Amino acid sequence: MELGPNGLPYARCPPALNEWCKSSPFLAQLPADTVRSMHPAIVCRPRNDVGGGMGLFCSNGIAKGDVVWAELKEAGRDENEESLAARIAVPRTRKWIEALPPASKKAYCHFMYKTDDDEFQSLAEFNCMPVDEYPNARTVDIANYMNHSCSPTCLFVDGGDEYEGLMVAARDLVPGDEVTFDYCTSEDCDGLSPEFECRCGTVNCRGKVTSRDWQLQSVQQQYAGHFMPHIVEKIARVNPSVEVAPLVKADVSQSWWLANLSGSAEGPIPKLMASAAGRPDRLELIEHVASGLWLDLLNRQAAMLIVHHRLKISTNEDLGGFVEAGAAIGAGELVMMLLPRSDEL
Repeated sequence: MELGPNGLPYARCPPALNEWCKSSPFLAQLPADTVRSMHPAIVCRPRNDVGGGMGLFCSNGIAKGDVVWAELKEAGRDENEESLAARIAVPRTRKWIEALPPASKKAYCHFMYKTDDDEFQSLAEFNCMPVDEYPNARTVDIANYMNHSCSPTCLFVDGGDEYEGLMVAARDLVPGDEVTFDYCTSEDCDGLSPEFECRCGTVNCRGKVTSRDWQLQSVQQQYAGHFMPHIVEKIARVNPSVEVAPLVKADVSQSWWLANLSGSAEGPIPKLMASAAGRPDRLELIEHVASGLWLDLLNRQAAMLIVHHRLKISTNEDLGGFVEAGAAIGAGELVMMLLPRSDEL
C-alpha cells in the first residue's frame, strides 16, 4: 500500500465501484461516499499541491452560508449498507489514547478531532476492530479528508439538538475550490495533535499550525462565533474579562441539501449551483443530485472528469460551441459522462 509523507496509507477510503471505474483509472482511484455527511457538490480526490495527500473539492457551486458538512447526533446503521457508513465514532479520553501502542496511536490521532474538554473522536471504524489493526483501517467517510487552511472555506456553526457538528460555507464556493477549516477552531490537544508547517499560502497563513493557536488574539477575532464549545470555554477561562461569542446558530431548514437528504422537502435549486450548471437545460439533471447513492456517485464522477480534464465550453465563428480540454487526454481515456434524463431513471 502506498504511504504518504506522514507514513500512513495515502488513500484510506474504499474506492468507488461501478462500470465507469473500469473505464477510467482516474475514477477508480476516487473514494466512494456512502456516509454522505458532505454536501453532494463536494468530492474527495488526491491533492497534488499544497503538501499532497487527499482533499475535498467543490465540483459545483455552493452559496455562502449553505451547509457543507453535517453529522447527526443519533446516527444508526445505514439501511442500505452493511458497513459502518452512518455510525458515529465512540468518544475516547486522553488517557485511553495515550495508552495505545505507538503505531495505533499515530493512526488514531491522524483522524482525531476534539469534541469536548476530555473527549476525542476518530474513525467510526475504530469502534469495532482490534487496536493493533488501527494502522490498516479504511474509512468510508470522506469528511475525514478535510484539510486545514488559515483562511478556511468552511466554519463551524450551531446545528441545534439534531446535529453533533455542522459547517457552513464561509464564502461562495465555485468548482475547484478546496473545502477546508481552520484546525484552531476545534483542536487544542497538546502532545496529541502534532505541530506542522502550514502551506495553505493564504494571506492569513500563520506559517505553523499548533495546538495553541486558539490563544492568539487575531485568531479569536477572526473566528468569533465559530469556535467549538470546548474552545470557547477555554478562551473564557484564560480571558475572563473578555466576552466570548458562542457558536452562531444555523437555520438548517434553509439548507437545500439537508432537506433533500432527509426527504422532508424538495426545495429549490440554489442560484449558485444553478449558475454553475452552465446551461438552463441542464438544471433538470442537477435537480436529482443526492436523490440516491447511485445517481449521487454518477454526479460526482461526471463532475470530477470535468475538473480533471479541465473541460470548458468555448465558442468561435467556425465551430460555434464546443468543449475544450485544458489538459492532455490519452487515447482510450474516459473524457466525460452524460447523465440520463429523469424519465430514464
